[in-house]
Amino acid sequence: MLDDLETNHYRTIVVDPPWNSGGYIGGGRPGGLLHKEFDFPTMSVEQIQAIPIGNIARGDAFVFLWTVNGKLRPAFDVLDAWRVRYVFQMVWHKPAGPRPVGFPGYNGEFVLVGKIGRPKFVTTKGFFTVSRWDPGCPPDSPGARRRRARACEKPEGFYELLRRVAPCPRVDIFARRRIMGFDAWGDEAPKNFS
Repeated sequence: MLDDLETNHYRTIVVDPPWNSGGYIGGGRPGGLLHKEFDFPTMSVEQIQAIPIGNIARGDAFVFLWTVNGKLRPAFDVLDAWRVRYVFQMVWHKPAGPRPVGFPGYNGEFVLVGKIGRPKFVTTKGFFTVSRWDPGCPPDSPGARRRRARACEKPEGFYELLRRVAPCPRVDIFARRRIMGFDAWGDEAPKNFS
């Protein structure tokens, strides 16, 4: 798995794994539940832990691991399995999100930021840990059309930030669309590019 990435080596690694969380559960009709399965393959925590992040990193590297409320604790276990030292957490304050019956709306996603070795940010000016990035890609793009049918793509503002603060070369593992300045890997990813 990921053999093609292990020959490149990266200093910034973004991982948005397809967590196996059993689909979405939220409010349906009054008094009922709505359960929707994901329309893409998912991975167990153990499968995610098996990703050879240490072999993909170029010496000193930052790792940005996306996760959601239900997978926050396992995400820390994933960093430990990868031998990535946790540094801080970023929060994407989304305009909306799923609302399980009897619980608040989950309008945040999380990025656990860790490091291998002693990487340095290019700058920390204007680099904050909570952001209200616009979701995904432009509304008329192919990615946005796919997003309406399944889970949301990560916000372009996140990638804009990393292009400014995080060292090159960069990779987006489990990419769903072309991101300028990042190589891409995943079932839905376009061919590598920079």
